[in-house]
Amino acid sequence: MKNKKEIVSSKKLPWFIIIVTAALTAMAIPRLLQLKIDYDIENFFDPEDSDLIYYHQHRETFESDNNFILIAIENKKGIFNEDFLHLIDSVTKHLKDLKYVENIVSPTTLKKVIKVPIVGYINAPVIHLNEPERLAEDKEIIYNTNDFFQSFFSQDTASVLIYLTKDVSISASANDSLLHNIESTLKTFNCGDFHIAGKIKTQNYYVTTVNKEMKLLTAATSLLLVLFLIYTFKRFWSVAVPLLILLTSLIFTMTLIQVFIGALDLLMTLIPTLLFIIGVSNSVHILTGYNEEYLIENNKYKAVNNTIMKIGKTTFLTALTTAIGFISLYFIDIPPIQNFGIATAVGVMITWLVSITVLPSAICITQTKKYTNNLKKEKKWDKILTPLFHLIFKYKKHTIVIASLLFVISVIGIYKLETNNYVLDDLSEKSSLKKDMRFFESQFAGIRPFEMGFALKDTSLTIFDIQVAREIDTVQYYLENVYGAKMSYSAMTIMKEINRSINGGKQEYYRVPNSIQEMKNIKKYFDKNVDETATSTLLTKEGGKGRISSKIHDLGQKKVTELNQNLREFLNKNIHLVDFRITGAPDMMDKTSAYISTQIIKGLIFSFLVVALLMGILFKSVKIALISLIPNVLPLVFVAGLMGLIGIDLKFSTVVIFTIGFGIAVDDTIHLLVRYKIELPNARDKKDALFQSIKTTGKALIITSFVLSSGFLTFLLSDFSSTFYIGLLISITLLFALISDLFLLPILILAIDKNKETK
Repeated sequence: MKNKKEIVSSKKLPWFIIIVTAALTAMAIPRLLQLKIDYDIENFFDPEDSDLIYYHQHRETFESDNNFILIAIENKKGIFNEDFLHLIDSVTKHLKDLKYVENIVSPTTLKKVIKVPIVGYINAPVIHLNEPERLAEDKEIIYNTNDFFQSFFSQDTASVLIYLTKDVSISASANDSLLHNIESTLKTFNCGDFHIAGKIKTQNYYVTTVNKEMKLLTAATSLLLVLFLIYTFKRFWSVAVPLLILLTSLIFTMTLIQVFIGALDLLMTLIPTLLFIIGVSNSVHILTGYNEEYLIENNKYKAVNNTIMKIGKTTFLTALTTAIGFISLYFIDIPPIQNFGIATAVGVMITWLVSITVLPSAICITQTKKYTNNLKKEKKWDKILTPLFHLIFKYKKHTIVIASLLFVISVIGIYKLETNNYVLDDLSEKSSLKKDMRFFESQFAGIRPFEMGFALKDTSLTIFDIQVAREIDTVQYYLENVYGAKMSYSAMTIMKEINRSINGGKQEYYRVPNSIQEMKNIKKYFDKNVDETATSTLLTKEGGKGRISSKIHDLGQKKVTELNQNLREFLNKNIHLVDFRITGAPDMMDKTSAYISTQIIKGLIFSFLVVALLMGILFKSVKIALISLIPNVLPLVFVAGLMGLIGIDLKFSTVVIFTIGFGIAVDDTIHLLVRYKIELPNARDKKDALFQSIKTTGKALIITSFVLSSGFLTFLLSDFSSTFYIGLLISITLLFALISDLFLLPILILAIDKNKETK
């Protein structure tokens, strides 16, 4: 009769597992090939948020604040050059005819209302293109007119801006096509140095770069893992099989994403690399455990069975705690982050299942010598780990002092930690997109849309009531002169342009009317000459709702939040007839970033409690459960303090490192504690049990920790600062956690059990 504990006793089951796995993989691949990348930052907004609901309503009433394309064209000889301006005019006309372009404004299409004798009021050009003798006069007027300067004409007078709006409903591929056609047009007309910014440029850059980086990071991680596996096991099958297992697990995971979610967003593109990094530890522990067991049993089937029985539960627990770290992201009520957490958690468990079934099966159907390591190599690790253990207890007081000191310094750093987010933050210094955006930042109004919606409190009033007009204009003046907004545009802008025009074009009349008669004259002109379609993006037909649309510089979430608070205080104090509300995609992004930074704490608390509960159940000890958290919480505190001290801000791309880092870091703690539990009954005392635990698991802990840390360091190859910092900070977290597990955890275990006898 076969031992009941034997899981594998012949070649039949291993072959069955491998054949079934191969068949499932082949079935999954066609569905996997349908997986696409969907980059839209608005996916990260909370769909039930009242501000988001208002933003959608605002956008439906008027137009999107994010459907623009900015095109800047430079001319080193100066922009008020006849040939250059004719070039701009030709380019403008050609761009206007492109598919999906709804409207275009450029220096050569700018109009102003003037009064002509007999004829009356007409729309005259700002630049007299066909009258070169007037260009000097036009230049002087433009640079003395706030609504032109830095809106369509650069600060250094060497560039002009073309403002293009597109159809908001077109697909991502249509956006790419439009961008390509714009760039082709600019090159065809030999525009020289030009810069493009806007959502479609950003989206195109992100999708292209993410596709490239997903391949790069996966390849770099695979190469790194190959080198580690070769160095550790020096056998072909010990390298090939773990990589095939990781690839299979990845295929299963990405196929499930395609089936249940549909597409990869920016965050989920990290999943392939994450699974490769995290998943390899299962193989290392299984192969290391098998080598130990084979040296004892000298029979591959018994060695495989013993390995599964001893570390199967442990690797399951480590996979589960890692998955819990990702599942904790579900507490952040934002679909893409929730999807990322669930998908990665499922991927981690799939990787464990494939590893614990396929790898032992592969061992069973291959030659034993391909997997065995010799005793001499194991003794090399003994020479490292034995003195390390004695070092731990020789300097235990020093360890406690250093840990305490690091904790205090980290707490100081945490107080310096800030929540902040810049539009340009996530882009590499060498990226063309960042260079273009910086150009618009320095020479024009900025790249960040600023949007306000307004509604009249009294429906019997209109914007043509002087007091209402003055309040709206007061707010617009505040935005332009205090807040720092540029290219500010509203119905008041049109009203002031009319007032200036009917008063001979004098700049002092660029204001709202001072008298009822002035307002009557403006309304008369407005009703007669202003096309409703021209104002539909600024004002509703009945005139009860409107918008102020502007551009601001990339000031950062912290500064903008401060400015918004000051603006709201100003509105509460000075505005009584009109309700104003800040809105727009950037405002939603700032709010989302702040929300994530606070909600992540809930996720961490959930992770702490679940892991502590698992440890408590496993060891039937509250004390063990609590001390298991210390060597894993301490690295998080250290990294948070480090971020504060060196100035790395909290934002949605960096806060996830804490849940991910904790979920992975706790694996070493579990391996060491489980081994301690196994060694305890046969050990002389608890110190001896710890010694044997470190001797047997120390090698795997050190190898996997360095593999994981090195794997995350491949993220440093990324062009995105968010990916860069995720890699760097998680790598630091894992190395610090390893040190905590090896030096601090044994001290804590003996401290709570010092008066107890070995059972």
